Amino acid sequence: MSISRENRPAGLVLFTLYFSLTGLLLAGWGCWALVLGTQPWLGDRVLLTLLLALFMGIVQLAQSYGLWTLQPWGRQLTLSLSALSAVYTVLVWLRVLGVGPFPPSPILLVLSLLLSLAALVYFNLAPVKAAFLSDSEMQARQFIDGEGMRGGDQDILNRRY
Repeated sequence: MSISRENRPAGLVLFTLYFSLTGLLLAGWGCWALVLGTQPWLGDRVLLTLLLALFMGIVQLAQSYGLWTLQPWGRQLTLSLSALSAVYTVLVWLRVLGVGPFPPSPILLVLSLLLSLAALVYFNLAPVKAAFLSDSEMQARQFIDGEGMRGGDQDILNRRY
């Protein structure tokens, strides 16, 4: 089964929707930093946290765009952010990183870890990987499949894709 812009699988749609919604939520929280940034009662840590939320919201919205339009960088960004999220979640869970006076719920940590691992597995599946090939890589792949190469050359190129 090949994935195209007209034929997006449910997994891709769900991940894109999830990253879009969390990006909007984070960007919305981050906008409060712009509105409340001059208030004397707002501490530096809170302001920095809100600005970081704004940045991450923008990054996640870009990630969603890259996934929806099947851009190779969208897949790479998703893999990178999912790996970082998994490591961060484990560090918070083990209390290596401080999270302030209100530690997150263990249920939320488990969900975050499972979503990160699910994204890492899903975006490394062969059909999903192939959907994110650039045009030149896709043409090369079609040439290889259409022309038939010697066995050794085919094996070397298959490791790339």
